[in-house]
Amino acid sequence: MLKLKEHLRALARRAGYEIARVQTAPVGFHKFNDIRRKLGTNPKPVIFDVGANTGQTIIAFKAQFPDAAVHCFEPSPSVFQELKKAAGHYPDAHLNNFALGRASGRQAFMENSSSEMSSFLNPDKECWGEIVNRPVVEIRSVDDYCAAHGIGRVDLLKVDTQGFDLEVLAGATEMFKQGRVKLVLVELTFCDLYQGAPAVDEIMRFLRERGFKLVSLYNMHYRHDVADWCDGLFVVEQAG
Repeated sequence: MLKLKEHLRALARRAGYEIARVQTAPVGFHKFNDIRRKLGTNPKPVIFDVGANTGQTIIAFKAQFPDAAVHCFEPSPSVFQELKKAAGHYPDAHLNNFALGRASGRQAFMENSSSEMSSFLNPDKECWGEIVNRPVVEIRSVDDYCAAHGIGRVDLLKVDTQGFDLEVLAGATEMFKQGRVKLVLVELTFCDLYQGAPAVDEIMRFLRERGFKLVSLYNMHYRHDVADWCDGLFVVEQAG
């Protein structure tokens, strides 16, 4: 059996792939393995799924961390109905039909014909789909939400908000200051998808100034042989 495994690994390497057990894979090999490693033995992590869309991420989180308390935030009224159908049955799932941002308020949200491209920002030259509706939606901040619901820590703050990510992070100022956020998983965009979207180095500098270090990058997407976007996982070791 051992010889067969080594033979398969050798074949995979010649084809440009690497085979490894998820549980023992090196850092950067598997996103959820790295998250689990950084969360340690936490039996019930608190996860914020900001930009929950139709439930893709909470489904993945619940598969990996069944006992996690997942707080989902999706501002689109129509997409939120799909989120409820997909994730409403999960225990300890908190589904919120509003956005998170820098401060509480209301703002027009541009619903795209491709729901994963909907954003508060105007589309730029490399965006796809078209704007089909502009509902005015509620925005709260991470700090306000945590204070209102008695949430003392966020073990994983996942942010995928199509160019609005730095606004979401800025709304967690007090949670960051008090060391109450352990991990941040954020989409990093290298192309011109949205007008006025922050550059990757702005997001990385923001997190670095608050004590976060990059763990790894995952799911790198390319178009025209250049990087388009990816997910970045950041950790602050001194978080409580």
